[in-house]
Amino acid sequence: AVETGGAGDEHTEWTRTQLANLYEKTGDFKSADSTYNISLSLRPNYPYALAGLARLALVKNDFNTAIGYYLKADSIIDDNTIKEELADVYRLQGHKQKADEITTGIVEQLSKDSETGNKDETIGHYADKELAYAYLKVNKIDKALEHAMLEYNRRPDNIDVNETVAWVYYNKGDYAKALPYIKMALKTHSKNSVLLTRASLIFYKTGDKELAKATLKEAESTNAYVGSLRQETLNVMQN
Repeated sequence: AVETGGAGDEHTEWTRTQLANLYEKTGDFKSADSTYNISLSLRPNYPYALAGLARLALVKNDFNTAIGYYLKADSIIDDNTIKEELADVYRLQGHKQKADEITTGIVEQLSKDSETGNKDETIGHYADKELAYAYLKVNKIDKALEHAMLEYNRRPDNIDVNETVAWVYYNKGDYAKALPYIKMALKTHSKNSVLLTRASLIFYKTGDKELAKATLKEAESTNAYVGSLRQETLNVMQN
């Protein structure tokens, strides 16, 4: 797809950043870095390439560089995903108030989008899955579950939606309820390291410690960055 597009065109560079993100998710950080930089050389200050470099900086625990890239990207485009990733970095640095302020703004915007989508089915996009994760970030678990289930009722077979519901139940401490949803999320044998790491936590909490360790090992085999999630997993499995 990248090769068939015009170099520097917005749709081509968006596709190129998706390719870079695939490299990123499989732990090929060198190829990801090269691909994001190619995009920036062809379309200077392209925000999604800047956000990609921010994530690669996090792999090296270079929080200040990551924040710089995110802030620059955020100044160019109003994108909730970029804002949410910026908030995550602030949380990693211990700046909870700053992170919560950003996430609260995201919740307010997504709530408007969700209300609009629920009223007008012709829009074709609902914000409930994104809202579920945003509410988790500010520890409003019941609101997260409400929106996760709204999305689940629309798309009960979608693996990403099932992962969302499972992760909300995990954060709610209802591990038994999380289990069937995470199993559904794994039905395509995805190698996504975040999904596998979350699954390992749920397996561990529901008593299948051997499967939990095997799943975590599989998650780590890609060398992909999963942020503080890996440390949380190790802490849980050591206790």
